[in-house]
Amino acid sequence: MKKVKTIFRSLRKNSRITIINIVSMALGLVSTGIILGYIFQEFNYDNGNPNSDRIYRLIQKNDEMEQAYTYAPLAKSLKSDFPEVEDAVRVSFFNGYMACSTEKNKFNENSVIFADPEFFEFFSFPLIKGNVKECLSSPNSIVISESAACIYFGKDNPLGENMKIGEEVFTVTGIFQNFIDNSNFKGELILPLAKISKLTQIWIEPSWKHESEIHTFVLLTNNYVIESLSVKARNFISKYISESKTELLFQALSNIHVNKKLDWESKSQVNVKYLYILLIVALLILCVSITNFLFLYIGTAEQRTTEIGIKKVFGASRILLFFDYLIEILILMLFSVLTAILLYVFYDNYLVSNLSFAPNVEIFDFKFILGLIVIIISVTLLAGIYPSLILSSQKPVNLFSPLANHKTDKILLINILVIGQLTLCIALISFTLLMHKQTNYMVNKDTGFAKDELITIPLNMHIGKGIYNENFTLFAGELKKYPNIKNVSLSFSSPSSVNAYADDVNWIGKKEGKKLYMNWESISYDYFKTLGVEIVEGRSFSRDFTNDELNWDSRKCAYILNQCAIKEMEITDPIGKEFEVWGFTGPIVGIVEDYNFKSMHTEIGPVFYMINPFYLNEIIIRFDPKISSISEDINTVWNKFVPDYPIEIKYVNNQVLALYQSDQKLAKIMKAFSILTILISCSGLFTLTVLSMNRRTKEVGIRKVNGAQTVEIIKMFFSAYIKSVLLALAIATPITWFAIHKWFENFAYKTDVNLWLFIFSGLLVLIIALLTVGWKAWQTSRKNPVIALRYE
Repeated sequence: MKKVKTIFRSLRKNSRITIINIVSMALGLVSTGIILGYIFQEFNYDNGNPNSDRIYRLIQKNDEMEQAYTYAPLAKSLKSDFPEVEDAVRVSFFNGYMACSTEKNKFNENSVIFADPEFFEFFSFPLIKGNVKECLSSPNSIVISESAACIYFGKDNPLGENMKIGEEVFTVTGIFQNFIDNSNFKGELILPLAKISKLTQIWIEPSWKHESEIHTFVLLTNNYVIESLSVKARNFISKYISESKTELLFQALSNIHVNKKLDWESKSQVNVKYLYILLIVALLILCVSITNFLFLYIGTAEQRTTEIGIKKVFGASRILLFFDYLIEILILMLFSVLTAILLYVFYDNYLVSNLSFAPNVEIFDFKFILGLIVIIISVTLLAGIYPSLILSSQKPVNLFSPLANHKTDKILLINILVIGQLTLCIALISFTLLMHKQTNYMVNKDTGFAKDELITIPLNMHIGKGIYNENFTLFAGELKKYPNIKNVSLSFSSPSSVNAYADDVNWIGKKEGKKLYMNWESISYDYFKTLGVEIVEGRSFSRDFTNDELNWDSRKCAYILNQCAIKEMEITDPIGKEFEVWGFTGPIVGIVEDYNFKSMHTEIGPVFYMINPFYLNEIIIRFDPKISSISEDINTVWNKFVPDYPIEIKYVNNQVLALYQSDQKLAKIMKAFSILTILISCSGLFTLTVLSMNRRTKEVGIRKVNGAQTVEIIKMFFSAYIKSVLLALAIATPITWFAIHKWFENFAYKTDVNLWLFIFSGLLVLIIALLTVGWKAWQTSRKNPVIALRYE
């Protein structure tokens, strides 16, 4: 107890530096913990599932193209043909909109899952109410989430209640816990797979004729059979489709989020490079915090050399001194950890809910907690053993010497630490500024269509119902009576996100062996006029040509291709030449100019357009942005035609912004943690400056006696930091230049990397450094020279 009191007395002597050291280390620990927790969460999707290590999703690979869609009979066939497959289930993720209603409420749902009856039992998703084995057994059963239960039924018990979806009525047979954040599944409603064709345009082909829009998951008997099964099942499709070259691949459930980027996932996948960037930032923050802690503690402890010398003269052994300092450091670390916990509580309860970009860490499983404990123990031992060894190993004679604290190697080490921290600050600021510049460039770059004048409305009804029929012409005509509405059309997807593709296109003049993957879009008349893009050759689709629209009996229709497609196809005079896909043939009637129908991460690719009335999901409206009554006018017409269907108005410019949400989130996270790193570095810089100036107190006194002015002394202190910042700028610039160009590999369209950004970052860090040390430099220079000469 006496020893602990002595330790606290020693820490109180430098209370300001001690507090700075504790807070600095706590900021480093909590920042590192949050980032590592977020990364762990991203790499461990669905890790709460007791069978996650045995569940795999099937991927079909054809040449270089991989897709998650599979043949409908695949699940049953795998289960019957391979004893390694214990169970199999089929799932379809529907991201379109459905009109849902109860007696009290009506809403649009765009997060619906269709699945086999074994869905909940297979994935071990818990039900709050209902029977896991029977909840999806009836064709008209529906299982809803906790949040959906509150929205649709309020405080009432929804079990047994009816819910209308489109024209179909379903009975609520279960309520499931909301899917956790790090789950590959996202949905508010779970419906039987047998009902998908009744509610959507998705058709499940029961034979091996072609793939359906379903995902197939298998549960293996144990995880050790995956390698042998992968080999045995690789060419399994050829058993049912002769001469098929399609290969089957097995993707672990926990790897779906980070392993492969495939289209039409339930949840958007993460860019693993972003996670590695955050991991590097976390390690840098931790390293800065540890080095600050080490050198600040050593610096303060070295001011107690006389105390150490007296203890050694009176017989204190090296081991005894070592444990004295180790206990002292452990106490400091304990306070740092406790402060870090308080900071995390504040972060979790306030910042996460108020800052949209703040990583939300919800998963604290055994492995992650164990990892954090190992990190804290390692940091504690490193921070404790190293300075304890240094301080306890010094000879008593050296400890009484006034020159004991002025060893050249220690001063050099401190200078290296200062330069390293300044380099890190410049690099982080430069990288963050360039990230913001790149995201702003993508958001503001001209997409080639009138994104600021477009609205989309989900066509949340089945074909033939509501206005998804000949009534749409009347609906569009009524809308166009308003002066603020320029045009109206239909399409399969939003103009900003055309993600459907075809891999078996053919045309007249196609070279032997050439294979071209093309995006496709089903549209209606006036589509290009509505978007504001030009037909550069030929014509657009027109009602004057009856053969433009797809005829299912003759399997004929017309096509329009973009300029990129014509270039990739390597054909001349394309107008009138025959084009074929999925067995539908017809002439190319027009060439549309290239525009960005996806995010700027990818270049403009080949795309073809057709009029297939069965695949239309979005109403596209072009409006005059100068008139503000657009929403009210659309609502008036909508309620006149389809009052029973809820309306969802979306602005395309917001949809374009959403394409870069992950990039903007990373940029904001980098900004926040860059500021934290700067704060930690500044705390270390300030404390090192205090310790350095304490060593030079007599020097300052002598200079003042010899006539040096306050400004000259401050300039003397500043000059060292100016040189350090210049050196740090020279080191940080090539490192950041390399790092940002590696990050730019994620984008097809890139902003310029200008040298002035690095210079600005260097100037900013210089100002921060000078402000950090300026006050102490001014205070030291103002001291009475007599007091300074009496120092020590």
